[in-house]
Amino acid sequence: MINFIKHHDIDKKRWDHSILNSANFNIYGMSFYLDIVSPGWDALIEGDYESIFPLTWRRKFGINYLYQPFFTQQNGVYFKEKPNQNLLQSFLNMVEKHYKYIDICLNTENNFPVEKYKLQPKVTHHLNLHQPYQKLEKQYSTNHLRNLKKARTGAYLILNDPERITDIIKLFRVTKGKSISTLKNSDYKMFLVLCDEMKKRGFCEVLYTGDGQSKVIGGIIVFKIQNNAVFIFSALAEQYKNTGLMHLLIDRYIEKHAGENLILDFEGSMNPQLARFYKGFGSEVFFYPHITLNNLPSAVRWLKK
Repeated sequence: MINFIKHHDIDKKRWDHSILNSANFNIYGMSFYLDIVSPGWDALIEGDYESIFPLTWRRKFGINYLYQPFFTQQNGVYFKEKPNQNLLQSFLNMVEKHYKYIDICLNTENNFPVEKYKLQPKVTHHLNLHQPYQKLEKQYSTNHLRNLKKARTGAYLILNDPERITDIIKLFRVTKGKSISTLKNSDYKMFLVLCDEMKKRGFCEVLYTGDGQSKVIGGIIVFKIQNNAVFIFSALAEQYKNTGLMHLLIDRYIEKHAGENLILDFEGSMNPQLARFYKGFGSEVFFYPHITLNNLPSAVRWLKK
């Protein structure tokens, strides 16, 4: 039986135990992660936390709706064993009873056709790091190997220091972030809180390089827990775009964790250029569903437009 559980009634110890032991574990389902990206989240829970579904909601025009929080690529149903289409549909039928507008991403193991919902497949790239580095490097594209050769001649010093998170975020905001209008000040503040929490728990890895004057010119942030590593954030100074430096930063992370039972999730992308970049490291394409459903009254639909 699937039950709708309000936030204050969720047993977070049992919730996290279920997430950590789920067949489709990812970091986005951990309770502390959800507390930061979507304060007050509710849940659907089957049985004794056997299958669970976080409900990340907001309220507008007096109506609660489901949305996908920033820095949370996917959620959906987490389960002990591989689910079938009927289980997923049962959860979604329950979702509809509580929310009239739904715009969320399910996880890669929830990739089934669903009734009523508009479904758009989204792409992510996974790289299994279980092989030795020499074998992983052989899977790189010719273009990536060329860029790495160029970057290595630059003699960049790659450092590991979680204390440079703020600098990497600042660098992103003055470069690529200028063209992303959907990210507000509050979102960057939330991400910094999230990074601090991950750092405190030992789940945050940062690789960066500077210009010799302690100024960060490129960096990556990876969230790593159990066998799941998520390439969550990166930044690169404009003048270093064609140096292969970003290739080198990611390559160093791969080299550091080569041979581990670890999946590196590049988190995308629907952008063809970025997709080629991630694919160039030998990663494999996986699909996850973006689902939407609009059962709002016609007057509210008009206001939403």
